[in-house]
Amino acid sequence: MHKSFLFKTITILFLISKIFFLSSCSNEPKPESFGWYAITKSNEFIKLQPQKSETDGWIPTWYIGIPRLSKIVIPDTSIYFIIYDNDVSNLSQGLKLSSLKYRTHTERKNLFVPEESISIEIVPIKNESSMYKIIPTEQLSNGSYALYISNNEQFVRGSLVFDFTITTN
Repeated sequence: MHKSFLFKTITILFLISKIFFLSSCSNEPKPESFGWYAITKSNEFIKLQPQKSETDGWIPTWYIGIPRLSKIVIPDTSIYFIIYDNDVSNLSQGLKLSSLKYRTHTERKNLFVPEESISIEIVPIKNESSMYKIIPTEQLSNGSYALYISNNEQFVRGSLVFDFTITTN
């Protein structure tokens, strides 16, 4: 009788410890180095490259944008993002995801500027103080987009913009 009780107790303790261990582990794919990443539904990590925004003219009629799109093309519309960065303090107040449009001027620079803001959910990744998952609340379609930090819907002059293009066949 003691052996049966002891076996059941050990089995229960083993199962409880396994449940605790599995609940503390995250199945979330994680990047190995700092950066901003787009993650496809097949868990492919695509590192986004920043560029600085610039202005096209003079106050009060200037626009702030990026002069060209990066060469980052994502062949999937069901994506989310992971930001892995030491300085993530301002993500919850100012992280934006927008579609981009090309704004032309006859006498000034032509720039890609934010067109339509896309709602996002910002979720901290368990046990990772410098890592956040960014989830668009709607599926993205073919087009050009940017992730950026701003206190409004526009780029801030000289700020980093992480742009990418989605193209599916």
